Amino acid sequence: MFNFQKSFLILVLLLILPSCSNKEGLKKDSSLLNYSDQSDKELIEAQKSNPKLLQEVNKALKKVNACDGQIDVSVSEQNSSIYPINKKQYLVEFLCFLGAYQGNYEYYLYENLASKPNIKPLSLPVFEVDQAGQVTRSDSRSIGGIPDYNSVQQTLTVVTKYRGLGDCGSLAKYKWQQKEFKILEYRVKASCDGKYLEPEQYSRVYP
Repeated sequence: MFNFQKSFLILVLLLILPSCSNKEGLKKDSSLLNYSDQSDKELIEAQKSNPKLLQEVNKALKKVNACDGQIDVSVSEQNSSIYPINKKQYLVEFLCFLGAYQGNYEYYLYENLASKPNIKPLSLPVFEVDQAGQVTRSDSRSIGGIPDYNSVQQTLTVVTKYRGLGDCGSLAKYKWQQKEFKILEYRVKASCDGKYLEPEQYSRVYP
């Protein structure tokens, strides 16, 4: 009786193990990067250890002349990030170069399509306030500042310093919607008067 039960258990294990192995293999090959149930830090680390994804994105960036060719390779490779949006779409946060007190970034939508991978440069709404208090809106591919992307809420916050002292600048908040960033809030402190305020206390110019 014991030998029969033992043989039966071995047979069951032999049948189950290959099935589990195949499922695991399919799971690994289902997408370039598993985008669910991971923190921002885990996603970035997964991206950095995914050479296939990095290679494809870098190849696509060269075709669109990222940063107009003004790229500091020594900092861009280690400080750029790729965030999964879904199984086929990725947000690329590409650091062109570092200035004295903040970075210069460009954003791209990378789509891993079955027919042909596609990369699209993204423009973000920005606002400027002149000395007369007149507000001007424009769209820019190049963003200077300190960005913070929340992959769970799909929001991007950018704090920009107008000078190193940090007594003037802007605060921008964006939300990812339908393949682009929509502006949620924009605040500006145009006067570089030596008085420091938290960016959340800047004058709101949008909405």
